[in-house]
Amino acid sequence: MALVLIVGIFLVCCGIGIDASHIERHIRALSPDAQLTDLTGSIIEIMPNALIIAGVLLIVAALGRRLLQRLNERIGSYLEQIPEHTFLWALLSVALTVRLAWVLAIPSLPVVDFAYYEEKAWQMAQGLGYQANGKPTAFRPPGYILWLAGIYSLCGRSLLAGQVANVLLSTFVCLLVYRIASKGGLSRRASRIAALIVTLFPSQIFYCSLTGTEGLFTFLFMAALVVWVQGFDQASWKTDVSTGVLLGLATLVRPVSLFLPGLFLVHLKLYGKGWIESVRRPFLVGVAMLVPILPWSIRNLIVMKSPILISTNGGITLWMGLNEHATGTFMSPPAESPLRAIEDEVEKSRQATRLARLFVREHPGRVVILSLKKFFYLYATDISGAQFSFAHTARPVALSLKVGSILIAQGFYLVVGVFALWGVARFLPLWRHYPVQGLLLGSIIYFTVLYAGVFHGEDRFHHPLIPVFSILAAHGMFSSRTSVS
Repeated sequence: MALVLIVGIFLVCCGIGIDASHIERHIRALSPDAQLTDLTGSIIEIMPNALIIAGVLLIVAALGRRLLQRLNERIGSYLEQIPEHTFLWALLSVALTVRLAWVLAIPSLPVVDFAYYEEKAWQMAQGLGYQANGKPTAFRPPGYILWLAGIYSLCGRSLLAGQVANVLLSTFVCLLVYRIASKGGLSRRASRIAALIVTLFPSQIFYCSLTGTEGLFTFLFMAALVVWVQGFDQASWKTDVSTGVLLGLATLVRPVSLFLPGLFLVHLKLYGKGWIESVRRPFLVGVAMLVPILPWSIRNLIVMKSPILISTNGGITLWMGLNEHATGTFMSPPAESPLRAIEDEVEKSRQATRLARLFVREHPGRVVILSLKKFFYLYATDISGAQFSFAHTARPVALSLKVGSILIAQGFYLVVGVFALWGVARFLPLWRHYPVQGLLLGSIIYFTVLYAGVFHGEDRFHHPLIPVFSILAAHGMFSSRTSVS
């Protein structure tokens, strides 16, 4: 562990000491190949931050081993002795209390995407439908807007009501984590640690203040995983249909879950199911997903005069990650982009898709480098919940609270990330004995491929995977011969 600590400190020092712009200037002066220079420059640009993060992870791993042993001795044994119903009530109480306290203490007001969702939800609650500038729209997925519109219909235009709904969803996610960890073969101690990690995870708390898709999607995604895991060995059509309906609702919130039946097919086949079952069950899940999706698709066909499955922002989102100006994260079309001249959202989506495909054909090397940058933006930080919560508030918030929240969020994320990687390392040699962990790791790969390989990276996009990280971290902490059943 001493060697790991030394290497970690060395990497942090290298990351701080590297002058990326100076190295890039030298490379551009030496190399006549502009495309190769751009690719190298892209790598060098992210190198300092990558080295610092890698070093911090190693330092945490080195110092955390001894701390973990002490926590295991003092806290772990105590957790195992608590009766089941007492623990569950305590878990719910803590999760609910810290989330409500955050919502009431930080008077966050919606900005950017969150303001869009809030405004459209209020329009829907008033009976105006989903429209922009007086015309029907399908630009963003409707799931969260419909959810918030239902809350506004009952409570009026109350941000607090929407935030309390987020609190309840996030609280129930803690129970779902405990359930899936228990089904994953983890001991009572490890399962309870997993639930406590997600209960106290800063970004899970911070996003309760925001009128965004993160909370609702995370709940639906985790609920679908729990239903699938519980019925994995039963081959029941009820399990498949229930999973499909939950994923269909999740897809209306974030279409990224549309292809998850493919993950289930791979999962079934890897864990010993025959080809017939491995194809039939995901097919049934996919059909069930259409139950909540098709009514919206029919609406789009009628009012938008175009066969739009869910939303029209897919082309723009694809273009953000695959164009000559792409940075790997969110961007708007530059002034010279032909997309700015297109007003019709359906046509803009088509043209954006065409430009993205053209970019892939003409610049395959840059696509690979962009994927690395997207991966970095997707997983390097976990501070967007705090940033957006403090971006616009009803009353001033102390700078120390802002800085402290961001530091706590990032520190907690890095520590859990180290143990999650540790959990994956322990899982891989015995992967055939852990179908639940196999599904969780598969979901990480699934989202990574879509965001880092196809679209673009933002740390808010890994928010639904935080419960998954928590379970894998608990597996890393306690997966020994005495703690795994």
